[in-house]
Amino acid sequence: MKRLLLLSFLMAAACGSKTKAAEEPAGGGGEGGEVAAPVVESPPKPWADMEKKERIEWMKTKVLPTMKAKFQAFNPTEFEEFKCETCHGAGVNQGKFDMPNPELPTLTPALVQNPDAEHKPWVDFMSNEVKPTMATLLGLPEWSPENPAGLGCATCHEFQQ
Repeated sequence: MKRLLLLSFLMAAACGSKTKAAEEPAGGGGEGGEVAAPVVESPPKPWADMEKKERIEWMKTKVLPTMKAKFQAFNPTEFEEFKCETCHGAGVNQGKFDMPNPELPTLTPALVQNPDAEHKPWVDFMSNEVKPTMATLLGLPEWSPENPAGLGCATCHEFQQ
């Protein structure tokens, strides 16, 4: 599980993409066999200005359903169980949601910038789906070389040089 999470979250590091996340089917359920992913929207006010209670509500009602649909569409077996702990770790049980999360795989620049064949699908998913979607959902700019303070791999993962 940790290895797959590494791969999935690795991608937040392949932070070069600026594509907006498209709505995708979440898979399964419904009469048509597919359920539409939640609409990706920004919070009603800046993340930094939200109180903890507001952030938790936004995460529960907007971020969790949206990201659950994306991760389950990418790998339904690995992410059959997708909940707060998937990204935030066991600290959730004590009300801790700190990021980066040391329970997620540690990334390296080489792994993110030049993934091998096994890691490339994860890097692509994280850079093209996870990073831009999370940036929108949190109302934050994406990481780029021109904006190194933006949301990227190191927002969720620890990095080792």
